[in-house]
Amino acid sequence: MKHVTIVQDSKDNSLLKEKVNSWIEKNKKNILNIINIEYTNTNYMYVATITYEEKNK
Repeated sequence: MKHVTIVQDSKDNSLLKEKVNSWIEKNKKNILNIINIEYTNTNYMYVATITYEEKNK
């Protein structure tokens, strides 16, 4: 299992979701399964943590 964290410092949390979707699209050839995407925020700091399984190389 691997994790990647993406941070967005903005009032608009939709930008974070776009970054998450972009990361998934760019890395889909190496992702076997996305286990979880957890979104958290503190004030205007939005964080997404993607937990995934990587394909065997």
